[in-house]
Amino acid sequence: MKNSETNFENQIPFKKDFVESEDLVEYKGKLFEFENDPEKIVRIACYRKDEGGMNCIDTAVLGNKLYRELENSYSISAPVEYLVGKSDKDKKVIYGVTDKVNGKNLEEVEVTTEIIEQVKDLYNKIAQYYLDKLINNEPYLVDINAAPQYVYGKRKDDTKESIYLIDTDLYIHYKTIALYNTVLWTVKHFLMVENRFNEKFDKTRGIIEEILDKPLSDGIEKKEKRKISKIIKKTKEYLKGIFPKKDKNYHPIFSNFDL
Repeated sequence: MKNSETNFENQIPFKKDFVESEDLVEYKGKLFEFENDPEKIVRIACYRKDEGGMNCIDTAVLGNKLYRELENSYSISAPVEYLVGKSDKDKKVIYGVTDKVNGKNLEEVEVTTEIIEQVKDLYNKIAQYYLDKLINNEPYLVDINAAPQYVYGKRKDDTKESIYLIDTDLYIHYKTIALYNTVLWTVKHFLMVENRFNEKFDKTRGIIEEILDKPLSDGIEKKEKRKISKIIKKTKEYLKGIFPKKDKNYHPIFSNFDL
């Protein structure tokens, strides 16, 4: 990690170059704008250290890679860039710089035939993303599946409205069990969207079923397999419209699944 530490010392902090946003708020945090560019939003990015034990710079590099992959390979627009600098308390932090998108999130946008088709396509891509990550055993973004995280609108220079992922935290995971739990949460989220749109996301459901029906790797320990099997069973029940009275599910950003 010596090179990463050297790179960090060469970072130029831009803390003094932005001001707190007056018209934008965020749960559990502040949003900022550059003084000379109000079309950008800045925040200290949330991330968690997983078993990889990565430092800020390595996390930012991987985050940029995963979000560019999301755009280039899956056509999910996520206009964010991660930069490493120092906070006002002189601590290492990751800044997330995103384009400002003017519009409404997918829970609030007017339901039209065009919107329904675009949101169906979005969830097809999210499901395919997790299927590919499972097959290739690669690190993945866990917190990209809720409708309120997406805005249908325009950036300053856009000529038409599009769907943008704007809630771009650095929640990255590696574990197979967390991927299945992420799929469970994806199902919970698109079921709510199905209900709002009064539409079945048949293709998304088919991709999810492919994930759930894949044989578990022999390299997974028995205890973890049992937990994954519970998640798979519950997810299949959700797809059938069966919801238990006590429905406690650990969010996929956490790694301890005492299911």
